[in-house]
Amino acid sequence: MKSLEKRIETLEKANRLYHRSAIALALALVALFGLGASDDTGGAREIRARSFVLVNDAGETVMTLAVEKDGTGCLTGFNAENRKTVQIGTSPWGDGYLVTYSAAGSRLVNIASSTQHAGGINIFSGSGKQVAGVGVNEAGDGAVAIYDSSGRQQAFLGSSSSNEGSLQLYNDRGNHIVELGAGNYGNGYITTLNREGKALVTLGSNAADDAALVLLNRDGRSIVSMMCSRNGDGALIVQDKQGNITGSIPPMSR
Repeated sequence: MKSLEKRIETLEKANRLYHRSAIALALALVALFGLGASDDTGGAREIRARSFVLVNDAGETVMTLAVEKDGTGCLTGFNAENRKTVQIGTSPWGDGYLVTYSAAGSRLVNIASSTQHAGGINIFSGSGKQVAGVGVNEAGDGAVAIYDSSGRQQAFLGSSSSNEGSLQLYNDRGNHIVELGAGNYGNGYITTLNREGKALVTLGSNAADDAALVLLNRDGRSIVSMMCSRNGDGALIVQDKQGNITGSIPPMSR
């Protein structure tokens, strides 16, 4: 509890510092207007400069407004240890971005866009590893990815190629081992996979919208199928590894 209170107190102090810095920067810019070109009323029309530096009473830099090497503007805030804590600017492809950093200089939150101009948010741990991401997939649909403390993907929430919802869970090898979503017939399904990412069991429906459970071998071939028949009865089909039916309940007519 004391640790939480200390962190809250630290955040409050930081917020007060940024608030005072923002006000001081605004006042400095207003004062500088007197040095710019004036109109007929004596007011400044504009100020032209390549950079502005805001300092505290000790002469330490707390905020800068400058031009990047690519010619775009950038606003950067610094903490008491002169480490960058926030940056606002323009990406090389012309979109805006905002990045926040920890007191140690590691990225915490990145709000930006892809080269295809699709928005995204990346969240990092204190060690700099990405732990979550929100963005847009190649089809233009929203997506959410979750990572562990080592940066390995653990879950993905998005859509399939047919624009239907999909949730995938991953193991420590980076292979997805559970998948939930909408199947080919518009009904829900659950698929479990082995550690190599090969399907083992699928629970869903068949073309007649009846329940179906399918077991697969290591080659991905169906070997056992349990389902509801067209007349509403239960059915069980067993196949060999070549796909030939070796048995069924009730017996299949030949």
